Amino acid sequence: MKKETRTWKPNLFVVGFSKCGSSALCDYLNQHEDIFVIKPKEPGTLFLEDNSTTWETGAIGKKAMDHWKKRFLMPYTEYKTSFSRVKNKIYLVDGSQSYSRGGEKIAKRIFHFNNEAKIIFIIRDHEERLISAFNYFYQFHKKDNLQEYIHQNLFPDLDKFLFLKHLQEYLDVFGSKAVLVVEAKRLNL
Repeated sequence: MKKETRTWKPNLFVVGFSKCGSSALCDYLNQHEDIFVIKPKEPGTLFLEDNSTTWETGAIGKKAMDHWKKRFLMPYTEYKTSFSRVKNKIYLVDGSQSYSRGGEKIAKRIFHFNNEAKIIFIIRDHEERLISAFNYFYQFHKKDNLQEYIHQNLFPDLDKFLFLKHLQEYLDVFGSKAVLVVEAKRLNL
């Protein structure tokens, strides 16, 4: 492949999953001379409906909407500008692992946005991931009891925590040749 970008649109998405090492993977990828990873690595822009400023509330719920919109969502114009400035790179990376929780609707949106895109899922042992999430989010939940944390925070959204359903949604949309699954332990984190 030539060292030029045919379009400004990202062609590689690191979409999953939280607390599995997507930041480390994006850091590794960004060290390669032919790869550009947007900053911040999780713009979340494709949660926007039809590339406008309408928030896709169904993907993460209305309560989280305002928080995410203010803190984590990069507007489409800024997203396009950030990638448009990049020259001489083969892969343009959007590392929004939150896309994995958006279901088939977000998978289809990414496919419609760039049907030649490749998808990377990074997965991790569920127990290690759970402990990592507990420790990371402790600043918000302040629970000293892991079991209580699991029942109050994990069980209500268990389908968003598990891998298989989300992997299948992306495989159904993109096909197996466009989806790569990487185990976090292979990255030596």
